[in-house]
Parts: sequence; C-alpha cells; structure tokens
Amino acid sequence: MEKSRDTLSLNEGQARYILIDPALRDAGWNLDDRTQVGFEVPVDGYDAEPWNGVTDYVLHDPSGNVLAVVEAKRCSRNPEETACDGPLS
Repeated sequence: MEKSRDTLSLNEGQARYILIDPALRDAGWNLDDRTQVGFEVPVDGYDAEPWNGVTDYVLHDPSGNVLAVVEAKRCSRNPEETACDGPLS
C-alpha cells in the first residue's frame, strides 16, 4: 500500500511517532531535550473542557521563548475541524 493511504489510518499517537517526531528530528530538533521541545504542555487560560487543555508539542528557542506549537490529530480527521463542533469559522 502506498504511504499516503497508510497514513490515513493512523491515530494521533501513531501520527506523532511516525510523521511528526521524524519531521522534527529532520529539522534539527532534539526531542530528548526538554529545553527545546515540550510535550503535552498545559495551555494557560485554556478551559480544559471539552478539550484536554494541553498542546502536543511546544518548540522553544535557546532563550526559552516559544517559537511554535504543534498539535497532532489523527490522520483521517479534516484539519479544519475542531474536536467537538465541526469546521472552524
């Protein structure tokens, strides 16, 4: 089966392990260094319900400033959908 079809069946954890983690490593991020990459980071001021109140990855510069937030989703989900209520407006 071709790669694009294989990836459509990935759940969120598999998408992180198979797609996102290698892409971050290839871009030079050290996933073992928590000063560079944070995992499951709580979001300040974010209502935990109905969401889980955390983001999957936070990428930091050497000074500790947040450069990017990466959110993983299962591959079969439309990226324009929110977790609970359909397309973003």
